[in-house]
This record gives sequence, C-alpha cells and structure tokens, in this order.
Amino acid sequence: MTLLQGQRPEESNQQENEPYRLAKRMAALNLATVTSTPAATPPRPKANAFTADWTLGCRSETNSQSSGDDEAAESTSELAMSAFTDAMEKPNPAYSNAMTSTLKTQILSLYAYRYPVKTLQKIHEPYSNLSEWQIRRARAHAREWGPGSLVEKSPCHRVRLPPIKLDHFLDFANRPYFYQDVPFSTRKLRLSSGEKITMPNVIRKVTRSTMVKQYLQFSEEEQFESLSRSTLFRILEVREASQ
Repeated sequence: MTLLQGQRPEESNQQENEPYRLAKRMAALNLATVTSTPAATPPRPKANAFTADWTLGCRSETNSQSSGDDEAAESTSELAMSAFTDAMEKPNPAYSNAMTSTLKTQILSLYAYRYPVKTLQKIHEPYSNLSEWQIRRARAHAREWGPGSLVEKSPCHRVRLPPIKLDHFLDFANRPYFYQDVPFSTRKLRLSSGEKITMPNVIRKVTRSTMVKQYLQFSEEEQFESLSRSTLFRILEVREASQ
C-alpha cells in the first residue's frame, strides 16, 4: 500500500474500512426488519371456497351414476331373461311332448348345467312341472354320457336256467325216436344275433306230455335232479315242431 502525498496513515485505514462498515450496517438493518415484521396470514386458497360445491357435485354425480348402473343392470337382466326364454321356446315343447322319461332326460341334459335349479323350474312352469330329481338325473346323464347324447343299450340275455340241466333235457329230447324228418317244406330258425338258418321241417312223433313223462322217469333212474315239469313244457313250446 502506497501513501499519497500529504495523507496520514490513519486516514487511509478509515477509507479502506468504510465499505465494510456500510455492508455490516445494511446486514443489521435487514435482520432487524425480518425479526420485527409480524407473521403474515397466509392467503386462503381458492380451492377451499369451492370444496363444498365440489363435494356436493361429486355426491350428486355418484348417486346419478349408481342409479344409472342399477337401471343398466335391470335392463341387462331383462334382456338376458327374454333371450333365455326365446332360446328355450324350442327345447321346452320338445321336453313336454317327449313320450318317454329317457327322452326327456336326454333333452333336459342339453341345458341342465347352464342354469340353477330354481331358474330351470321357473322356465318350465308354463310347460310342465320340473322336479329337482329330474334335474339331478339330467345332470348325471350329461356328466356320464354327454349333453343330449343317446345311450346305446346292448341286448342282455338273462339265463335263469342252469345250463347243465337244460343241456341234459335237450340231449334227451333230440333223440331220433321223438322226431322224423319230412322231405317237403322247410323251417327257419332265427338266432339271437339276427341270423336266420334254414333247416328241413321235422315232425314230433309223440306228444309233449309223453316226452316230459319219459324224461322224468329217465332222470329218476339216473338220480339226476331235473327241471320242473312246467319248465320242461315251456322249453318244448319254444322248440317248435309239427305233431
């Protein structure tokens, strides 16, 4: 630092510290202003003025929307019920006009699993009364065989006669002593498989009662427990022959 001519050292120091003192005063004034100023009340947000109106509007819109949803649901259910009724117009008369219970079960199995029990009973009221047992039977048919499928019944031949006793009597009845072939006319035998066999006609030379009587005597001699007398006559009725 260089001193100007005629300037004292104290004066030069005062001139250099003058800006520092001014800055210090300004900082003190600003601090005093900040501490002495009362807290300002925050402005009321404009959104609060419309809160009540907005809430009422939301409630009214919600109520109108819920009522609109209820109306839409009611109209949808009515349309579904009408569509279901239209679709059921054909199966219901077919079910009521079915001649057998098996055919009714087959028709009901087409839609038995699609709707509840009460709905099915309500739909069938104009046509016929529908019980829960019929619905369970139709659902079992759909589960085991398929909806609307036809169950093929295989022929079942029940043989209640003991085969040993039956063969014993047929061996005795087929002896040439009881029958005689005829050179004219033929006879057709129809088997259980549907096949037909053509054979020469035969004539029985003795009556059925005589044949049964001789067979019972023969069984007593051999100590064989034969079939009853009435069963033997029925077998001879099935085994046709001219007398």
